[in-house]
Formats: sequence, C-alpha cells, structure tokens
Amino acid sequence: VEASVTHVEDEGGRRTIGIVRDLSELTAQKQLYEDLFNHAPIGLAIYRNFKAVKVNNSASEMLGYDAPEELIGAHIFQFVHPVDLPMVRDRVKKAMERRLPAPPYEERFLRRDGSFFHALVLSQPVIYEKEEAVQVAFVSLEDRKKLEENLEREAALQELEKIRLDTLLQNLNEGILFQGADGKIEFANAEFCRIVGIEDC
Repeated sequence: VEASVTHVEDEGGRRTIGIVRDLSELTAQKQLYEDLFNHAPIGLAIYRNFKAVKVNNSASEMLGYDAPEELIGAHIFQFVHPVDLPMVRDRVKKAMERRLPAPPYEERFLRRDGSFFHALVLSQPVIYEKEEAVQVAFVSLEDRKKLEENLEREAALQELEKIRLDTLLQNLNEGILFQGADGKIEFANAEFCRIVGIEDC
C-alpha cells in the first residue's frame, strides 16, 4: 500500500486530503514481467547510453557467458561482428534519435570465445527505471544457416554428379536416349545423334 497526504487551505480552513493506492496488482505485474524477461527463450537485453543495464539468461547463454550479471555495463558494440558494426551503429543511432522500433534485421553477434553466430534482431525504445533506453530481442539463426549451407552443399554435389554422368554418357560408344513419360527427349548423347543422323543434338 502507498499513501500520500496533502494539506489544502480553502475558505473553510485547512483540509487534509489522503490518497491510498493498492500496489499489490502493480507489484504482481512487475514480477510477471521480470519472470518473462529472465526466462524468455530468446535473447533480451536493455541498454542505456550504449551499455547493457539488464540482460536475460538466454542472451548470456547465446553470447557464451555464465550469468547475465557478467554483461551488465558492457558496451553493446563489443558483441557486434566487425563487418556488421557500421550498419549496426547507423541503426542504433536512428532508433535512438527517432524513438521508434527498428524493423527486424540480421546481424552477427560475437561470443565470449571470439566465435560468432547469425541472429535476427528486433529493437525498440522503452522507458526503464524512469529513463529512456532501448530493448533488444534476438534469436539465433544458426539452425537455419546450417540448413541453408547443407542444401547448398547438396545442390552443388547433385550438379557435380550430373556433370559426371553427362560426361560419362557422352563418351560412350553406344547411343543413349532418355525420354520422359510425356514423350519428350530429355537427353541424347552424341553417339545416338550420329547413329540416327541428327547433326545438332
């Protein structure tokens, strides 16, 4: 409970006005926010003047730290990959000047051990402890990146196998023809074309 008392003078003399507020609901909401922030499955951090003032467990884990407290006071740019630094500086500057949420963007974060990971980042201005700040949320894209790399590698291998097969079939001394279910010719080697008398095959 919060109570405040004010004395007011009017024609009838001095009066006392008392205001009482039940803070239990506010306290419960604050605790809910703290729990959600600390245990969210995505990285969350709040920074003011480019320094971290609040960091959650997921953020510290993704960045390779043992506890969020190790990151308090750290400059936000120390976690940005050098290649991405100019772009991130520009985005941070605009976000702080305009006080508007920044659209999602992909960025590389540096871990404590010097390695890095790709992340999707969202940031928005907030009021934290009665002062302007910026809250950043980020999720790792490592699984997606690995999948993309595997798909690219698989596509490259398939293309290489196709080239090898085409080379092998083209050099056979027998005519080879592949025809699809629709009757269209999908492949004919040079020997097949020579046998049937097709010059441009």
